[in-house]
Amino acid sequence: MGKSRDGESLVALSAYIRAQAEVIDPGFRDLREDPTPELVHDVRVATRRLRTALNSFSSALDPDDPALEEIDQDLRWLGGLLSELRDTDVLRRILAERLAELPPELVMGRVREELAVTLGERREAAVAELVSQQDTERYRITLSSVASWRESPPLADDAEQRLERRGKKVLARARRKARRRLEGAALDPGRNHAARKSRKWHRHTAEGLGPGKERVGGTRADDRDLGEVILVALLDATAAQNGDVVLPQEVGRDADETSLDLAVLGAHRLAELPHRRGACHRRNRRTDALK
Repeated sequence: MGKSRDGESLVALSAYIRAQAEVIDPGFRDLREDPTPELVHDVRVATRRLRTALNSFSSALDPDDPALEEIDQDLRWLGGLLSELRDTDVLRRILAERLAELPPELVMGRVREELAVTLGERREAAVAELVSQQDTERYRITLSSVASWRESPPLADDAEQRLERRGKKVLARARRKARRRLEGAALDPGRNHAARKSRKWHRHTAEGLGPGKERVGGTRADDRDLGEVILVALLDATAAQNGDVVLPQEVGRDADETSLDLAVLGAHRLAELPHRRGACHRRNRRTDALK
């Protein structure tokens, strides 16, 4: 007799938790020696995925496991240790790409050198903060719990029955929240950020239930989701418009010239915004038609 759908979901959820632990446990150790942008990204994503799975399917977890009492805040803290590193890496890549797109006559002064120095110092400080926390009791306890889940995820004995009762509802609720926030996304950093987080939460919740769970109400929850791509562009444009990409006074001696370069970079991105917002609305209408 084959496995039930909920039995398959239990197997998928268990494998999903183990997979994230397999990245997080050795990943944080490797970060001490070689915090490459790729490793920072992979470990941070795995931490977010694990936190989503434990939150979304909390009803299927072992209620007697003491490691779960503070795990949500501990995983949030653990991922937060990588936020400054990741933000700096993304900022460096985006600014390098946009500078490369500009005509040479618009790139004045030593903007590339100043950005490299400033962002390099910012990254070094973020690495130092991460290393300083790796010797704390909270860090050791949290990583010890995650390491144990590589072999034995913290699921209840009756997790299959609990998933049968709650799994589909949890996924549907995550989708509704993501859709509602996406519809409210506009040229506002806070609303865009909240919408993007909800899209990720929905996607990771769907991943936790395994293949075949990606569609809920006609929308795909995968890494190529158009809605999330548009939100990234909106966030980029908002940051450029508001001058939040980098403060001119932070980049050194050629502050005025750097400010002009960044303003031009922002203008290029903002020029794309009407097209991207129109694509977002068209996507929403197509999703409505599938309901």
